[in-house]
Amino acid sequence: QVAVLDSKGCVIATNAAWRRSVEQDASNAWYGAGCDSTGVGSNFRDACQSSASVSKESATQVADGVGQVLGGTLGVFRCEYAGQFPNRQRWFSLSVTPVEHQGGGVVLCQTDITERKQFETKLFQSESVLRALIDALPDLVWLKDPQGVYISCNTRFEALFGAPEADIVGKVDGEFVPCMQAPACPACGYPLQTLKTPLFNADHSLKGILGIGHDVTEVTAGHEALRANALFLNTLLEALPMAVYYKDTEGRYIGLNSAFETLTGHPRQELLGQTASEMAPGDGAAFNRAKDLDLFAHPGVQVYEAKVQSSQGRVHDVVYHKATFTKANGQVAGLIGVVLDVTERKQSEAARVQASALQSAIFSSANFSSIATDAKGVIQIFNVGAERMLGYTAAEVLNKV
Repeated sequence: QVAVLDSKGCVIATNAAWRRSVEQDASNAWYGAGCDSTGVGSNFRDACQSSASVSKESATQVADGVGQVLGGTLGVFRCEYAGQFPNRQRWFSLSVTPVEHQGGGVVLCQTDITERKQFETKLFQSESVLRALIDALPDLVWLKDPQGVYISCNTRFEALFGAPEADIVGKVDGEFVPCMQAPACPACGYPLQTLKTPLFNADHSLKGILGIGHDVTEVTAGHEALRANALFLNTLLEALPMAVYYKDTEGRYIGLNSAFETLTGHPRQELLGQTASEMAPGDGAAFNRAKDLDLFAHPGVQVYEAKVQSSQGRVHDVVYHKATFTKANGQVAGLIGVVLDVTERKQSEAARVQASALQSAIFSSANFSSIATDAKGVIQIFNVGAERMLGYTAAEVLNKV
């Protein structure tokens, strides 16, 4: 929309677009609907002050700008202003340039920029939402240009390094963040997990690098606690004199101690990941697997006696003490077993039984008499030989003085 003003600011000519904006769609901010002319012959600066569509501040700015160009104190005047119309708000860009001839005057050129302004408003709103989201993140977020100069950062980044974004933008790492390339950040005293990704412009040129720094203090502390717990558990298992192992629900060994290696005769690396049936197929392995499955079906504790044959062929009498362990959701994850080697105890018991039987046979022999009393003289033993020799039965004298 173009209008030509004379040296006094009066409209002396307009183009078709200007006239159409007044006569047809009433979109001219200075000569609105109901005007009986397109402004030709009127003083444009007066029209500015009387406009009902433009704010007083914008109207005064335009009128003063036109006056300055007409007066020669300003070469070119440009501005953007809003016009309020019955159906909607519209935005315009206005330029005022001098007419280079003896009579003087200026040329007004205004363009409807409503769509651009609407786009800018939506873009600003979108950027505001995005900025609010980024600032709400608990992680550090920053953007650098291809030369490593900071373009932007979020409030978490500002808080961590004690500087507002305005003091960070335009600087590189070495000027205030010498630690950003390190796994742990000495400025804050805790470890950071950093993710970086390139950002590109619409023409596919590199805009910069987006960085996100995540505080992994709790994760690292958790890992350290797990390692410490695993070390303690391993030390405890190795200190136990009895054989200890644990399996998953498939029967595979997932852990064991040195005492279990000694009992089975198999080194740890051969046992881990294997089942008992794979290591020593036979009735014993099948029996133990059946007991394992029963324990998995009825979680709790299980105790029973069995025999274990080592890789060297030595047979051990053992007592199994087993208990299930679960995952965090309560589902059975496997079992832990403690194996007590009772071979020596069994052998001692067998020896005592044999000695007792021999002693009983000897005392029951009729070839000699045997009488024994306690400290008070009460008869405790009276064998067959004594019966024959003395003529009394054992029933008659036992527990008597």
